[in-house]
Amino acid sequence: MIAIVVIAVCMGAGAYLLLSRGGGPGGGAGAGGGAGESPILTATSLSFKVTTTATVPEQYRGTLDIKMKNIGKPNGKYRVDFWEEREGENSYIIIIYDNSGPNLWQWTEWHGWEDLLSGVPIPDPLIQQIISQYIVQYVEVLKNLGWVSGDVTYTDPSTGRSVTISDIVVNPDLPDSLFQPS
Repeated sequence: MIAIVVIAVCMGAGAYLLLSRGGGPGGGAGAGGGAGESPILTATSLSFKVTTTATVPEQYRGTLDIKMKNIGKPNGKYRVDFWEEREGENSYIIIIYDNSGPNLWQWTEWHGWEDLLSGVPIPDPLIQQIISQYIVQYVEVLKNLGWVSGDVTYTDPSTGRSVTISDIVVNPDLPDSLFQPS
């Protein structure tokens, strides 16, 4: 059941980006904003990093390295490399979703690569959280600010954490091998 939800969320992220193009802001000025239409609105691929800080010890702080290819198409591909530090403990997780299969893989230091759609139980709802909450949330911030260039830093109103979206590249040439377990 969780795998089905994750698939729907992944496909929804791509569809969301595709369907919401054109109606967004046309040149907002904010952190990282600029004149002209944001290239995020017409992106077919994206690459960016998100860094969050913790305001209390129980919160995680971490970095997401997000790659998206064929946005809004049936063969959309998504990869999230997630580094997290919480209360002195560090973890690293990779999530890859390829809608053309569909294929969903997760890598953790504890289990290595797992094909989550071949009957392996999903160990944690982290997959759904990363894809739905993180990818769509940060792309929406860039769109709402009318992002054109530079980094974006803001305070997440729901958590109070500082968030920086950096290393933003619109329409990078991302090899298919990036979206395969290696």
